[in-house]
Order: sequence, then structure tokens, then C-alpha cells
Amino acid sequence: MTYATIETHLLPLVHYFIAFWFLFILLPKWLFSTGYEDKSDRWFAAYVKMILFLIFSGYFLVITKIYEVLSLLVIVIVIIGYRFVKREKEKKTGTLKNRLLRRVFNLLEGLIKFNFFDTKTKIVNLFIQLALNLKQRFSWILLLEGLALAVVIGGASYLRFYDAFVNAALPLSDSYVTLAWMKYIDGRELFHDGIYPQGFHIYLATLFKFAAVDSLFILRYTGPLNTVLFTLGLYMVIRKLTNNGIGAIVAAFIFGIYWVIMPFSPIEVDRQAATNSQEFAFVFVFPAIYFLIKYVSNKRKEDLLVGLICTAIIGLVHTLAFALLVLLIGILIVCALLTIKDSFKSVVHIFIGGLLTVAISLVPLGAGYLLGQRIHSSSFEYLVDRKEATYMYPELTFVHYTALGFCILLILCLFRKKNTSIDRFILGFTILAGCSVFTLYFVGGTWTQSTLIANRSSELWGIILPFCVGISISYLFKWLKGKWNFIIYIPLLLLVFSTWVLDKPTPIIPYKLEHAENIEQYLRIRHEYLPKTWMIVSQTEGYSVSLGTGFHMHLGDFLQKYEPKGKTLTKIEGGKVDTSLSQNIFIFMEKNIFQVPESNSVYELLKPEYERKTKEYKQLSEWVKDHQKAGYDVTTYFENENIRIYHLQTSKDDSLFLKNFWGH
Repeated sequence: MTYATIETHLLPLVHYFIAFWFLFILLPKWLFSTGYEDKSDRWFAAYVKMILFLIFSGYFLVITKIYEVLSLLVIVIVIIGYRFVKREKEKKTGTLKNRLLRRVFNLLEGLIKFNFFDTKTKIVNLFIQLALNLKQRFSWILLLEGLALAVVIGGASYLRFYDAFVNAALPLSDSYVTLAWMKYIDGRELFHDGIYPQGFHIYLATLFKFAAVDSLFILRYTGPLNTVLFTLGLYMVIRKLTNNGIGAIVAAFIFGIYWVIMPFSPIEVDRQAATNSQEFAFVFVFPAIYFLIKYVSNKRKEDLLVGLICTAIIGLVHTLAFALLVLLIGILIVCALLTIKDSFKSVVHIFIGGLLTVAISLVPLGAGYLLGQRIHSSSFEYLVDRKEATYMYPELTFVHYTALGFCILLILCLFRKKNTSIDRFILGFTILAGCSVFTLYFVGGTWTQSTLIANRSSELWGIILPFCVGISISYLFKWLKGKWNFIIYIPLLLLVFSTWVLDKPTPIIPYKLEHAENIEQYLRIRHEYLPKTWMIVSQTEGYSVSLGTGFHMHLGDFLQKYEPKGKTLTKIEGGKVDTSLSQNIFIFMEKNIFQVPESNSVYELLKPEYERKTKEYKQLSEWVKDHQKAGYDVTTYFENENIRIYHLQTSKDDSLFLKNFWGH
């Protein structure tokens, strides 16, 4: 099975799209009400409410061992039923506000009758109305801004999704952990390797259950989608805070494209095309700040609720991202008190809500201890690791000086007489946030010698810097009206297009741990054989891939456990045939051992693994020769210049017959 084909991706993509639409667009309209008139705010509010609902439901259903699609749907139906009862009460007083829910219930009760000609007329009238609205609101400036945004988001998507569609091998070593933890959740097993925030893995597992495709595709599509959503969210937040699109486009361009093409990016670019909980948590950082700023300015409770829900999601997903947001909320509170009159009550509400989200983020820790689990050891070691005089001050580049220059520009804008209190609030927050995170990035690793701060503070600076630059540029051009805005967008578009022509950005290709053929042949085996009727014998990477669909055994364990000259697969210890094995055994052997480049920072860590693999593959060759000399059949399932896959049958194989008989 060739991975980089339309046939391979078409069905998984359709399933993924339908599952995402059902879970995060359709269901939220039924489950949650919102008073936002702005469509993007309304969708995002429903989206984060649904995510928090799924995370809490996931924890409950996994702990109680009933985590299935049907269980989730039962909870959804109960909530809809409750809203129906509530609707009946509101109906008597005429207070039902949800238009979609009202129409659905009226339809179920037969109060709405469908007529084909009436429906056709309504559709025609709808398109006429849309055309009139478009004509009334049309603006060349908005058209240019939309075109620039489309180019930036399209470019960012291409750079991040390319690897997911072309290269079968999983990106980075973290992908195998994420894949395994998603499958543990799907198998109703919590904290398999220790206590660690499982919010993102519950999110993935829920998508996996509803999409009904191989989990590899869920993993490969979700990571790039998260970073593209972050890029789009960065644009939306700056656009809404400043009511100016120039800086918003520039910020999205910096994060979406420029960080990928520049030689020394502050962010770890490979992570942008991989699937990790940190990048998922980052999606909600700036929206949380946006809704809390809105709450301070208009005292609307729903803004506070949505901002705190974003904060709670981050706390349930990734600790470092949560620490960043806590820092930003602290800065927001200080700026609100200094710039907004009568903001004390709002600040108190944010502070109390923030404490509540801290308590919520600690719930998994408490649940883990109650289940008898310990904190995930490698994550805890990474958190507390210190080095003696190892980390140095990072080298500052033109980009860093430019960002600091924009912060100085913000200070000048801060004292402009025409600024409103909200303007001063946003400007003050941006200045303090930028300076605080830059300080953490520049001196944090050196002063603390913390591995976590030294390695990850650059990631924090990499997402704050575009925000600061975007806010600065938006306020610089905020006072330009009419043709000046039009004139600015033209060179902005030229900048974006020239980047593609002159720099020719190449897609992000993260490092791999195995040949692409390993994944392609796994997908072939999964397609040709029924679940649980086969076992893959390979290196460590094969465990996460096979988990839940088939079985897996490490090659070293296989060589130590089975006698090559024995009948079928005979155990060395005891001399008896192992009857517990699957019908089909696929043994993966690398003819050309896959290695990361020596320049990669993980090479030294993996070098002993490569030496071990070399020895094991030599032993495997001898094992196969001895098995064949003993008169037992070993067929070659697949072979090319990189790998060879041996196929052993422990018993008569009926799986292909059954698969063809039932049409699967």
C-alpha cells in the first residue's frame, strides 16, 4: 500500500471531516447556548465548551470503564432531553432563545410542514439576500485583507500538512507516545505510564471513535490542524482587539510562514508538523486573553466564562502552556487595575475564576493518586532537571531586536492622547507580556540552569513575539483611514507572494525513527487481515502502531523466546509450542537500518539503539536460516531495498476468507 496517494487519504479525510463537524460544529449547537452575535466568537465559544465537556466526560467514562461512542451519545441525549424539558417551560412564557433548538423541536412536534416549492423559494431568497449583503458590505480593503489571509493560511497549511500526506513514518519520537496514550484512553485505561494531563489524548481518542479510521490518520491530521488553527486564531485575536487587519496579517505571516523559512527560528519547527499536547494547548492561549480583555471592558459574564473555559482546557492539557497563561493573566490583572476605572470587581472575578481553573487542572493528579498511579517519571525528571553552568545566553538576531523595537514603539503609542482606556489596557498588556517572556527566554535558562526553561522558553517567545509585533503594527496603522489602508495592503500582499517566489519555502519534514515502508506495510496488513489475527515482530516503534488493532512483540524478545529449529514457534524454555500466538506472524527486518542524521540532537541518544538493532538483525537472519533448514516454511511478505518482512503462520488462516465473505 502506497501512502502518498489520493486513495489512501480520501476516505480517512472524509471520515475525519465528518467526525470533526459532528463533534465540534453540530453537537455544540444542540448542547450549548450562546448570546454572541459575532459568528466566530459564537463558534469558538461552543467549540471550547464542547472540548471541556468531552474531557470531563472522557475522564468519567474511562474511570468507570464505559468509554464508548454509545456512552457519549447517551450523555448527549440526556442533556438534550433536559434542554427539551427546560424548553417546554420557557415555551409557556415565550422565553426560548435558541433558534435552532426551537425549530428542531417544532419540527419534531409537527408544527413545521415541509413544502418543496416553499423550500425552493426560501433558498432562492436566501441567496438573493446574501448577494445584497455582500454588495452592501463589499470593500476593496476587506477583499485585499481576505486575499492576504487566504495566502498566509494556505501557505501555513501547505508547510505543515505536507508531511502528513506524503511521508508515512511518524514525526518525532513524541508521536509514538501520543499514539499509544490515545489508544490507552480508547481502551479505557487511564495513566498507563503514570500521571500526566490526558485532556489532549481524550480529545484525540474521541475523534478516533467517531471517525472510525485508523488512529494513525487521526494523529497525522490533528497536529498540523492545531498549528494552523493557532495561526488563524492569532490573526482573529489581533484583528478583534485592534480593529485593524494589517498587524493581524503580519503576525499570522510571522508564525505561519516566516518561522518556518528563517534559518534560526525561536520555535522548534519540527513540532509544527507533529502532534503534541503543547501545541494543542497553545491554540487556546490568546483566545483566553481576548475573552478576558473583553470581560474587563464590557463586564459580560459569558466572556469571563469562555476565557476561563479556555484556561481550564489548557490546565487539563499541558502544564507549561498553563504556566504561560497564568503569567499572562497576572499581567492582564495588573494592567486592568492600572488603566481601567472600576475594574476591581472584574479583576476579582478573574482571579477567583483563575483559582478555580487551577483546582480543575489538579483533578487528574488527584484522580491518578486515587487510582494508585505515580507521576509520569520522564516528564517529572524533565521538569526538575538542572545543569551546572551548561546553558548560555541565546544569541540575539535581527528578529529579536526588531521585536524589542516594536515594544518601544508600543510605549510611544501608549502615551498618545487619543487612546481610550481600553487601548492603554491592550498596549500595556502587550508591552509587559512581551518583555516578561523575552526576559524568561534570554536569561531564564542561564540563571536557573533548568532544562525545561532553557529548552522551552524559546517556544513561548516564539508565540508571543508575533503577537507583540502584530499589536504594534495594528496600532501604528490604526489611525490610517480610507486609501492609506488600501495602499498598505498592496505591499503586504507583495511581501507574502515574494516570500514564496524568492525564498521558496520547503515543507516541514520532521525527523523520523523508521522507514516509511514499515507504516505502509502495517496499513496493508491491517487492510488484508482481521483485527487480532496477526502479530508484528519489530522494534519499539511498532508497539504503538499495532496497539489495539493487532499484537506486537519486540524482536529481541522474540529471538530470546523461540527456538528456531522447533515446530512452528516453540518456546526455548519448556520446549512447548506457543499456542497463544496469533495466526499470522509478520517479522520486520531492516536491511538498511534507519538512522537520524548525526547532526540531529537525538543521534547520540539513539546510537546504542542502532548498535543493538544491528546485532538483532544478524541474529534474525540466522534464526530464519535455521528455521528453514529444519523444514519449516518462512515466506517473504514484502521486500525492497530497505526492509524485508517474513510471514509465519501458526495455524490455518481463515481471516482472509472471513474478510472477503463479509465484504470488509
